[in-house]
Amino acid sequence: MKRLYSNYPEYEFEAIAAEAEKKGLSLSAFQRYCVMVYMAENTTRSVELWEMEEFGLATTKIFSMKPEATFTVADLFPNKWDGFSKSKKMSMAKRLVLFAKQNPHVCSVYQSAPGQTTVYIRSDASGLYRFGF
Repeated sequence: MKRLYSNYPEYEFEAIAAEAEKKGLSLSAFQRYCVMVYMAENTTRSVELWEMEEFGLATTKIFSMKPEATFTVADLFPNKWDGFSKSKKMSMAKRLVLFAKQNPHVCSVYQSAPGQTTVYIRSDASGLYRFGF
């Protein structure tokens, strides 16, 4: 995964941190969200902002889980899942599959079978530090 780094004066940083907190996102997740909103508004690329915001909040939940905790995509949206359309559920499930593939240090597939709900496991990233990552 590619990274972008940004530097901000103190007053801008404080304003960004306050907005990120209001949304319940980490600073990096909020920065990504803002860039994607800009891209959606200023390019022809089709981005569903609602899904992006919802999934950003879901990844925050993953980061807060204890290592070795198991979960499904529905567990990330406990109060909203039943209200999602089948299309939204499928989209969120696909986003989680991609997230897990791109971030194995955060979570990975624990149990998967065709036609069944995929179960994920929160990775224990502490082992990565022993190998210099």
